[in-house]
This record gives sequence, C-alpha cells and structure tokens, in this order.
Amino acid sequence: MSKRKFTKDQAKNALVEAGREILAEVGLSGGVGRVALTEAINRSGVPRPSAYRVFGETDLDPQRAFHEQLIVDITESGPAFDVASLAESVCGVLDEVKQVGVEATPEALTWYLRDLVRVAATGAQAATFTETPIGAYMSVLASTLDEVRNDRVEAAVRQAEEVTVNALIPFLREVLTSFGLRLRDGWTFIDLGSALISAILGALLTARVTPAAPEFQLTTGKDDEPQAWTLLGITLLGIVGQATAPDPRMVVSAQPSRWFI
Repeated sequence: MSKRKFTKDQAKNALVEAGREILAEVGLSGGVGRVALTEAINRSGVPRPSAYRVFGETDLDPQRAFHEQLIVDITESGPAFDVASLAESVCGVLDEVKQVGVEATPEALTWYLRDLVRVAATGAQAATFTETPIGAYMSVLASTLDEVRNDRVEAAVRQAEEVTVNALIPFLREVLTSFGLRLRDGWTFIDLGSALISAILGALLTARVTPAAPEFQLTTGKDDEPQAWTLLGITLLGIVGQATAPDPRMVVSAQPSRWFI
C-alpha cells in the first residue's frame, strides 16, 4: 500500500497538529522541549524524508525548527479569554456579589474580593495550554527553557504576553466596577494585567520544579474560620492592594488596603 502524499504545507500542518496533541498530553511540566519530531512523524503519518525537508531548510536543526514552529503556532491560535470560561468558583463569587447588591458594605465587598483572589489563584495554577490563554502563554514561555535564544521564539513570547494581558483587561474592568474600585494614580489596566500574569507565570514555572507548593491556613473566612491560601493567592492580594483604591464616585467600595485588619 502506498503512503499518503503530503504537500509541504500539508506536512508542516500535520506535524504541528501532532505536536500540539503531544504537548497537551505531556502537559506544561513537559514543555515543548519534550515534544519529539520523531513522535510527531509517527503520529501524523508524514514520511520521514518529507518531515526533514519541511524542517531542514533553516539554520536550525530539524528538531529545533519544529519546536520553533510549534511555539509560533500555539501563540497565533491561542484560545480567547472569556469570563464564562473562568473557574466555577470564581464565577460563584461574582454572582454572590451581584446578589448582595445595594445591601453591600465595605467589609462584605472586601471579603468577597479577597475570596475572589483566593479562588482565582487556585484556579490559575491548574491552567492548561488547551483551555486558557494563561496556559497558552505558559506553554510558550516554559518552552524557552529548553531553547537557545531565538528571535522568532522571543517574538512569539512577547505576542503571547500581549494577547493574554489584553484579553484579561475587560474582566479586570468588570471586577473593579463590581467592587467599587479604581486604579491608583500611575497604574493602568495594562500594568495591572501584566503584574497579575507575571505572578501567575512565576508560580506555574516554579511548579515545574517544586510541584508540592505549600499552602497556608489563614483565618479569612466569613466567621474567621481558616481557609487554604496558596503563595500565588497571597502574592495576587498584594498586587491588587497596591494597584487599587476605593472609587469616591461609588456609594460603597471594597477596601483592598485593609485585607487583614
């Protein structure tokens, strides 16, 4: 039986698609560096000579050229950010805030915002590249740990960061409005989004090396009962506290500068 024939573009697309499937299986802890061209060849059905022609026409060796193309593909086709795609626990906190409505107090809003940060941090650490833009960016960034400096890869990382931060901004605007907050002077939504994403990426990168990150039991429940906090959650609290302040135009606002008072 004769093997299927591929055009150059068909071969490249089939190999990259196989690479994305493999990456989804090995997860972020593996990174692009663990996606072997030989395995993508076997999975895609592209003949080996065709594969090496596709990825052998650059200054990079075929394996590195394959990784480069895979990184660019992930960046260009990353998933869109949608509030509905957030963890159910995050949406649950926002729904509770809406139900409180005009009866909200600064203390209650502060608690809800703090809890939103807590559950969002827990959800962010479970990000996967196939489901969230943060995961897509993480996958791209993590892959650079396995790569030599490469202009095309670095451009992909910058693009992934920009796309991820810009996708987060509408959600941040909605949250600040819901909690009666504004940005402090000198801060922009790009600054806030970048700071939050940087903290999340740092936690995810750390998790590649030390998966058993410690949790802290803090008495932050509604009745001062202990709640589990990740290091990422505590970091995000600090960022939100520094970046936001009560909006004087609002009747009632959260007070993020008083998280633990």
